[in-house]
Amino acid sequence: MAHYYIISADLLPVQTTIPAPEAAVTATVIPSKEIVQDDWAASLDNLTTSDLLPLEEHIGYLKALGLDYGWGPTAMIQYLLEHVHIWTQTPWWASIILSAFLIRLALFKLNINAADQAGRLARATPQIKPIQDKVKIARAARDTPTMMVLSAQMKGIMKAEGVSYFKLFGPFLQVPLGYGTFRLLQGMSHLPVPGLDSGGILWIRDLTIADPFYTLPMLTSVMMYFTFKRGGETGSATTLTPTMKIMFTYGLPLMSFLFMSFWPACVQLTFTTTSIIALGTATLFRHPGIRTFLGISDLPTPRSATDIGPYKGVMNVYQPPSATEEAAEKPKTVLGGAVAELRGAAKQVIGSAKSYQERKAKAGGGRLTAGELRRAKAYEDKRKRELDIEKWEAEGRRIGRRT
Repeated sequence: MAHYYIISADLLPVQTTIPAPEAAVTATVIPSKEIVQDDWAASLDNLTTSDLLPLEEHIGYLKALGLDYGWGPTAMIQYLLEHVHIWTQTPWWASIILSAFLIRLALFKLNINAADQAGRLARATPQIKPIQDKVKIARAARDTPTMMVLSAQMKGIMKAEGVSYFKLFGPFLQVPLGYGTFRLLQGMSHLPVPGLDSGGILWIRDLTIADPFYTLPMLTSVMMYFTFKRGGETGSATTLTPTMKIMFTYGLPLMSFLFMSFWPACVQLTFTTTSIIALGTATLFRHPGIRTFLGISDLPTPRSATDIGPYKGVMNVYQPPSATEEAAEKPKTVLGGAVAELRGAAKQVIGSAKSYQERKAKAGGGRLTAGELRRAKAYEDKRKRELDIEKWEAEGRRIGRRT
């Protein structure tokens, strides 16, 4: 209760306190510490980063959050993803997919050039393969002049077909861009960027954690498998050895599944999108009409049974020629001439080796050094392999004329 006194026409309040009766005092129940903590935990479970930090999204806000990668592939991907997200006003899952599509669209011309070069290389491979075999023989014998001549022949064939290895490896620009995408999205999920934990779709609402059902890693592995089965993104994997084809077709998809299973869903989503686009590109580049429209060189058509000869499907056992065939082949004297040439060359090689050893034995007191023996043996082995190749080539030509 307040009382007022009149002093100089001013009212001055004077506060007096009247104590309340003891009966009016009521007890207050204070909640325990455990109950308060449980209430806070329940409320935090329903919060997202959008509720905790309602930061206005604008160009450069990723850098303001601490994602500063300087200059390089990661900064380029950050610039693209941020502009796509701000300009299109799409959720994060859609922005990630759109960015991956734009990157592959920018590299599509390089894929066209690589597919064209792969087709040219596929046409040149049948001409280069025999020369490569001879190069291996010359390398084993350390015959440098022969290797230089054969290398010049291969370069001439490649130049005639218009093959450029620089254009063939153009799509490998995807590697640094893919690393930049991985690094950026990993950083965004570890922060996490506001809205990323609620910007997913379907069963992957939280893009900062891995896909709980392993659907995205499995889908990526399947897409990679079918892409390599179709010859890669260029549509023709003629430069790969059989071992490399097995590794790329089976080993790489398996490894990608094992690694991707532990990545955040935002990283999984971008690589899944990329693998789907790669399969679509490989399918397009296998279509002759699409290759013609895009100006890509045609792939070599598989040889028919008449072109391949008697070695298609089953192994044919050699049958001795009949009397009529022998009579028809006598005027040509192809087999007889080839055998005679091989015999003469073998005798010449053996005679040269013997005379060489005799001369060295006389000059060196009847003994050859270890280096001389190795060179002599290497020369004999080289000539023997060359004679075997010539023999089989002559036999193949003879059988080809018969068929």
